[in-house]
Amino acid sequence: FRPMAVPTVLLTGFGPFRDFVVTPNPSWEAVKLLDKERISGAVIHSQKLDVEYQHVDKVVPALWNKLSPCLVIHVGVAGTSDCVRLEQCARNSGYRHADFANYVRPSGCCVDGGPRCLRTTLDVGDLQHKVQAEQGMRCELSSDAGRYVCDYTMYTSLHFALQQALPAPVLFVHVPPAGKPYSVAELADALRTIIRAALSQ
Repeated sequence: FRPMAVPTVLLTGFGPFRDFVVTPNPSWEAVKLLDKERISGAVIHSQKLDVEYQHVDKVVPALWNKLSPCLVIHVGVAGTSDCVRLEQCARNSGYRHADFANYVRPSGCCVDGGPRCLRTTLDVGDLQHKVQAEQGMRCELSSDAGRYVCDYTMYTSLHFALQQALPAPVLFVHVPPAGKPYSVAELADALRTIIRAALSQ
């Protein structure tokens, strides 16, 4: 008799870039607080990603293959935001800006020939309601993840799941800078609520 494997939630945050070199990136600061927690019967695997396109290309598919997650949530910081933003879709093209390693995508695309836009399969309106109701935090739905490494990461994950016919939903969450207005602990609480609600779907 072999015990059944515990379902895994892959939760990623980002390391340093731009305004978040001296000040820690709040996406990773919040995400790492949840590492190895159990939520609704699933265990959280927290992973830090570099703000680099080629790193994402290599590491994100490898994490899918290694963990076989039941849910994937990528978290990044939106430097000018003052609320939690749930991204509904990711774009394949328009990646013109250099990443933190000063690398620019030659084609400006995430996946050459890939679909123009990929959408999360989660009911993000339900997640928004839960964050507002349970945490009393401002939470908005977004259709533009920024055409930078955040958007790129969401597309990479969604495309990998699509190509491999994997059922696990993918979501990208943008958090505001720490203290503007929410603390890292409050952002972690919001992520717990989102994970719990997503798993219940």
